[in-house]
Amino acid sequence: MMAEPILSISRMQETLGYAGLLPPAACLLLPLACGPDYYWTALALLYFYLASILSFLGGLWWGLASSRPSTPRWTPVAAVLPPLAVSASFVPWLVGWSWPKPSLAVLSLALILSPLVDRAIVGGHAGATDWNRLRRRLSIGLGVSGLAFAFI
Repeated sequence: MMAEPILSISRMQETLGYAGLLPPAACLLLPLACGPDYYWTALALLYFYLASILSFLGGLWWGLASSRPSTPRWTPVAAVLPPLAVSASFVPWLVGWSWPKPSLAVLSLALILSPLVDRAIVGGHAGATDWNRLRRRLSIGLGVSGLAFAFI
């Protein structure tokens, strides 16, 4: 049987993780700094950023599930849901419905809930506490920034 890999977070990974909160902050500040004409652009940029992060999480979950024999059997299904959700969230814009605020809210909620999948995948393995803490903070930060923008 293959040994479970140890999760560890280096200082650089932690710093880069938190730096990932800068683009949403910039999107929130863009209309304030440059005027309301930049509101839609900032909204679309934030949607794209959160959609990219959520899709990335699906790939991360797939990789973790593939490398950890103790992963729950449903993990591969969970891993393909983020890119499918992102694709579905883009459809309203394609057909002329209200976009991106409702789609941004859905992606934001998915990000806020995503640490539940992380915890199910890595459980209590070595290093999981730091990794889960970082993932939870980043997901909540991204999700809250998206929800803030979706409702203003």
